[in-house]
Amino acid sequence: MANFDLQLNDFFVSEECGFLTEDPLVCLPPYFDAWNTLGQNLVFLLKSRQVRHRVNELPLLDHTRLRGFRQHALAHTLLSYIGNSYVWQDGEEGTPNKVPKQLAIPWCAVSDYLGLHPVICHLDGALANWQKVDINGPLELDNLQCIIELPGGSSWFFMVTVQVELSGTAGLKHIISGLEAARACDDEKVFEALSGMASVLDDMKCSLARMHEKLDPDDFHNILRPLLCGWGLGSKPLPGGLVYEGVSDETLEFSGGSAAQSSTLQCFDEVLGVEHEPDKKAFLVRMRDYMPRRHREFIQALAKEPCLRSYVFKRQNNCRKLLSAYNECIKSLQEFRNYHLQIVAKYIISPSHKNTICDVVAKQGTGGTSLMSFLKGVRNTTGKSSIDT
Repeated sequence: MANFDLQLNDFFVSEECGFLTEDPLVCLPPYFDAWNTLGQNLVFLLKSRQVRHRVNELPLLDHTRLRGFRQHALAHTLLSYIGNSYVWQDGEEGTPNKVPKQLAIPWCAVSDYLGLHPVICHLDGALANWQKVDINGPLELDNLQCIIELPGGSSWFFMVTVQVELSGTAGLKHIISGLEAARACDDEKVFEALSGMASVLDDMKCSLARMHEKLDPDDFHNILRPLLCGWGLGSKPLPGGLVYEGVSDETLEFSGGSAAQSSTLQCFDEVLGVEHEPDKKAFLVRMRDYMPRRHREFIQALAKEPCLRSYVFKRQNNCRKLLSAYNECIKSLQEFRNYHLQIVAKYIISPSHKNTICDVVAKQGTGGTSLMSFLKGVRNTTGKSSIDT
């Protein structure tokens, strides 16, 4: 049997931080100060509706002067926050039909480097947009803050998301050890890995529950969420997408930020053998295009391995506790998704029943799905993955 050689660090995945960027940069070199300054002032500029004016004054900077993953990750965060703010500065009214070249050209180039699209995504909100308040303090929610902020509670929303990712980090090690153990036909170690994954998923749910502490539903729904929307793909008010000046004469269409862009949950699906309905599976796979290239490749590498569901199904008569551990893991994953549904109901569905400024995305996810239908479907197929005893 071939040796198991899937290593986290080969895919820019950290044992301490998981898919989060380790020690993300908080500022680009001085040459890029026009981006740094604009990004740091977006809250004020959005409130005063000056983003487009400031973007129109930007110089066309040479993106090839960026070096390495961390500089490109921060550049993508800055350009995406600036770009989405440029598009949605005035809400649904008066949306532009193009992104000016001084923003479009570097945005697309940086996106190509990272294997992403030029639109706000999970990397920008969470993975590369965190820093410690006290540099010597612990890596945990109460000691985290955004590098770049948007109005509407973005710091707490995104830092809770960062904490969920941190809570999921240990699960990646359990995933690797479980697959290694399955290759070696080591029932005890597969059991330990499954038990560890279930515990991690429970921790992720507890982290998500902290969203309620400081995030106001109306502020999130009416102010922050519209800024996270994409364009095109039949969405309103930009169903045909946008022209990226200097890049393409044709309009380009992209989904906005979405929880489905979290690599962590998609890893659990792959290793546990969770099979979603074709349309929902297709959306989840499409969301991988909004993950950094190496993270996407990690999920693809996991998908090539026999899933633990198959192993447990074959071994259940020889080791009954494997079956129990697997089903507990599925239960924890389903409960996490069910809790996420409750979060969506509080922060999106309930506020949408009021008079809001962005009612068009109330029933549609920022990633472009029919929101509740998609989330309920994914939750339900997760539960159906359990093995009958």
